[in-house]
Amino acid sequence: MTGGQGTLTGQVVVSAKGAGRWQAGHPWIYRTDVYDEPRDAPGIVAVTDRRGRHLGQALYSPQSEIRLRLLTRGREPIDAAWWSARISAALALIGFLTLYPPPSQSLSRRVGFGVLIAVLLVGLVELGRSFIPPAPLRLVSAEFGSGFQQESLQIEPAVTRLDPDASLRLYGLTAIRAPLGLKEKVQHRWYENGKLIFASPFYNMIGGREEGFRLWTAWTFDRIAPGTELRLDLETEGGQLIGRAGLKAGK
Repeated sequence: MTGGQGTLTGQVVVSAKGAGRWQAGHPWIYRTDVYDEPRDAPGIVAVTDRRGRHLGQALYSPQSEIRLRLLTRGREPIDAAWWSARISAALALIGFLTLYPPPSQSLSRRVGFGVLIAVLLVGLVELGRSFIPPAPLRLVSAEFGSGFQQESLQIEPAVTRLDPDASLRLYGLTAIRAPLGLKEKVQHRWYENGKLIFASPFYNMIGGREEGFRLWTAWTFDRIAPGTELRLDLETEGGQLIGRAGLKAGK
């Protein structure tokens, strides 16, 4: 592309999970959901699924955990006019929200206008929530074990590999580092061979703990098939992946 248009720097192929995130309304795709990427300079890229189906265009950040930020689902050029139209729409909305009806209007009209502004503000916040960058959360440790001491929050004994054909109640313990005062809701999501088998409730996390905020959950396996791959994801309420850990069973 030339003539001031946003030049595509390449193409990124995403997994089915990554494509599903966009279809569900999330504007981001994470590194772990990228199947193939150019791994060169950041820029605007075309995004497809593994079958070659066009999903949209996005800002590509090869060094970021958030690899892709959705710009549009279409194929239109991302040029100065594209950006100008969106900035103008945002400024127009802000201008509309700052208007205030003159005192000469009836009380019912003023009340109605106030309700309209409140509804628009709430809608703007809800629509924009997923565009807010994730809080600086970091997974500092993850452990698995066949026992757990609730008093000391310790895994005992530890499990580093799954034994095939065994039955097991497995505990997962994660520690999250977050800034002082930060509050977020987080959960564990257990996967067996890529299939979700358990999603814990969301727990309120408060940042600032030196040892990190610790979250533990457990899942019982009646039989662990040979070659089973187990994955434990730690996510926020907004679907942002903080980190993951895994185990594998022998053949």
